[in-house]
Amino acid sequence: MSIDPHGELAWPFNSFDYADVPAHVIEVLSDAASNEYKDFLRRKEISYIITGEQQIDYQLMLSKLYELGIQRLMVGGGGTINWSLIQQDLVDEMSMILAPVANGDPTAPRFFTAKEPYTTIRDTQFELTHLEDLGDGVVWLRYIPKN
Repeated sequence: MSIDPHGELAWPFNSFDYADVPAHVIEVLSDAASNEYKDFLRRKEISYIITGEQQIDYQLMLSKLYELGIQRLMVGGGGTINWSLIQQDLVDEMSMILAPVANGDPTAPRFFTAKEPYTTIRDTQFELTHLEDLGDGVVWLRYIPKN
């Protein structure tokens, strides 16, 4: 799945390998995507759904994906999409791998990033539900949002 509100990504193929498993691309567009871009997707046999006027309506996106038979979704996105889903209370579990590596780059991607005016900054708390030592100082943490 690819979040592409204005239809700009232009995938060269309709699938890609994810951990040696072929995955079909589904573009998530808003009404702002042009008819030319939608025609490009059809020619490439790339599936798409439209979920919002100018921006993505994440609740509608999840409903449409569910109608397509997708019952569980792992989001491997960046901080903005992660935060958008958290802010709209659409996340039931957060899973992360923490490794003992740091580079100090102040411009490095963040796990959560508010992007105003689309999202706002607010505290969100989580409850730890799973902790597993994966070796070499690497741990797997799983959380659920606190209500």
